[in-house]
Amino acid sequence: MKPITISILAFSLLIIGIIAAVFVLIHLSRPNLPAHNPNHSKFFRSAHRICGYIFFILYLFIAVIMFKKLEEFNMLPPKAVIHAYIGITIFPLIIIKICIVRLFKKFYNRLPVYGMILLIAVYLQVPLYAGLYLISAIRSQYVVISEKGKFVMVNVNVGRQVVQRKCVTCHSLERVYAYVKTESGWRDYVSRMRAKDPAIMSDQEALEALGYLVKNLGIDDTKWMYN
Repeated sequence: MKPITISILAFSLLIIGIIAAVFVLIHLSRPNLPAHNPNHSKFFRSAHRICGYIFFILYLFIAVIMFKKLEEFNMLPPKAVIHAYIGITIFPLIIIKICIVRLFKKFYNRLPVYGMILLIAVYLQVPLYAGLYLISAIRSQYVVISEKGKFVMVNVNVGRQVVQRKCVTCHSLERVYAYVKTESGWRDYVSRMRAKDPAIMSDQEALEALGYLVKNLGIDDTKWMYN
């Protein structure tokens, strides 16, 4: 399973946990209201239970996937160790919460405390992996380049498609990938290719191609000057 899919599932787990917490808080607060309706209380209790079942099933599904991914490591990096420990800690918290509901009802009043601890554990877990991955994925898809005195954000995935479609009309892609250039060098390269056939790509396509080349085959201009 792709990391982006796992990240989405992890955020879904957090969202379901938040929704379940909201339902149980509403359920616990309604008996204190003057116009308390038992049907409303039953609805929020049932909704919380359904969210709890979905939460538990989704947690087990993600846990199985993550345990399989851990087998790929000979030695876990520090972030993965913390991530694994928090993830494993969530399981006994869920079991304690289920036991209180099913077997130890005398501790029922403490149930919201365990629920909040569980939600905090999930909250700590999700940003550590899914959040950082999504941020890095978004950053890796875009590059900021200067165009006519303005900074423009370019999608490098679109730029890759432009390079693969347009550059092969004149030469092989191996010729492109054989070079590494500074941003100004790639600008000159793209300009020369367009000069041979101005209709080969539009201004926007040239900008997207430039962004891809700078992102993947570029050299920092400042470092190049001092080497």
